[in-house]
Amino acid sequence: MYQKSTEFQPRPDLKDFKKKKRMHLMKSIFRVGNEDLTIFFEDQNIRMPANAGECRQSLNILKRYGYNEGLLQLLVTDKDTGIIGDD
Repeated sequence: MYQKSTEFQPRPDLKDFKKKKRMHLMKSIFRVGNEDLTIFFEDQNIRMPANAGECRQSLNILKRYGYNEGLLQLLVTDKDTGIIGDD
């Protein structure tokens, strides 16, 4: 079982996975933006690597986020109840 952390989760540095650097301001409660989440679904990131023993880039990105718990903290949501105020 994972322990739920109440500590502040900093925004992960994903510049290694992006094609070009973009400067954007986030004015919301979320600590991860749409552009950061879309890199999970880019073809080069979900493609099975040719070399044995390597993993998909999307899994490396998820590791950088802190797997499920870290991603949930960045999205300010809960795995059981979802977003506060959402039915």
